[in-house]
Amino acid sequence: MHIRTVFLLSLSLVSAVELICFGLASAQTISSSTSNTTPLVITRPLYYGMSGSDVSALQQFLKNLGYFTYPTTTGYYGTFTWKAVAEFQWDNGLGSVGIVGPKTRALIVKQTNTSVFSTVTPTSPTTLAPVNTVPAPKF
Repeated sequence: MHIRTVFLLSLSLVSAVELICFGLASAQTISSSTSNTTPLVITRPLYYGMSGSDVSALQQFLKNLGYFTYPTTTGYYGTFTWKAVAEFQWDNGLGSVGIVGPKTRALIVKQTNTSVFSTVTPTSPTTLAPVNTVPAPKF
């Protein structure tokens, strides 16, 4: 796992804990927004100029990881989506081409098929429990 991904996951955990501690969110809300129970499956190649619900889903996935920076998901594969895909590919060791082909689609399925957090049924204050441990980055 790349340093940026580890950093984003760590940042997400810290943000989630802060929101819970300050009473701005519950663990259920945080868990629902940070984990996926079904993988995101994109069934066609996606590239600049395309549009559709699969592009919107891709944008939301990339937004959750911090790559897609446009204020809202649009369903249109424009410059912001292209840049987000290229950065995601670069950070994950794929060719940074900005097109969602078979390798990128497989990686998205793999990443959305594993959850980051699971909720714990609290007996006292609401908490989050890590599901998977992230190995230390190799330099």
